[in-house]
Amino acid sequence: MPDLCAILSIYQGTAGIVPQRDSDGRGYVHIRSRFFRALNRRFHAADFWVEHVAADKRPAWFGLGPIPPGMRPVYADGRTVTADAVQTTNDMFAGDFIERDISSSQTQVLAAFLGLGELEEVASRTKPKFKEYLAERLWVLHERVHILAPGYSPHDARLVRFIKEHWMRYGYGSLPGTIARDLAKPTNQVVYGPGWNTDLTKLGGVAKVERYWRMFLAALPAWGQSVTHFLDVCRDIGRNVD
Repeated sequence: MPDLCAILSIYQGTAGIVPQRDSDGRGYVHIRSRFFRALNRRFHAADFWVEHVAADKRPAWFGLGPIPPGMRPVYADGRTVTADAVQTTNDMFAGDFIERDISSSQTQVLAAFLGLGELEEVASRTKPKFKEYLAERLWVLHERVHILAPGYSPHDARLVRFIKEHWMRYGYGSLPGTIARDLAKPTNQVVYGPGWNTDLTKLGGVAKVERYWRMFLAALPAWGQSVTHFLDVCRDIGRNVD
């Protein structure tokens, strides 16, 4: 009931809006909002938007806006989508809004930018997903050198979330020790598991995490070192140039 009360005023305020129609008769309403970037560099709505929507509701609730006549999609071979080929009206839906896992899409973009074809292919897979691939490689390394704290299993969902979070934040520029300290908080351990095989409260604990992380990157194919080199160069430029 509290959730229903929270959106009741929005429901009442938008009840009289008449949707526009595309050529197939599908109704849609334009939603406009200003956005701001928070300290974590993610964008949030300043006016109106739905922050958290269940996955099964997103395709029905949200879509990309109509494409103006002068901005038709262009195929890879240079052909454009003509109005006659699509519909007879002057506007068309750009398509359904399809989500992608942020860590894999982030990696695909990085791989394309660096020309790492093998990494791009691995990050684009759905079986296994990229985060699952990373978890498998981490577990193989752990079985050799025991870099994880006791409590994980080979197909542990917490392990997948643990390494996905490290890879994603590392790509954003966070240091492994900083990531590990955050995930080691009691409330986070329920989601990510016991973490690395070290005591972060003791001297040298963070240094161990740094060493474990470098070991993990070294255990990946050659693209692991390429990504590391690129991020190290970016940090060096940030410290000395910007």
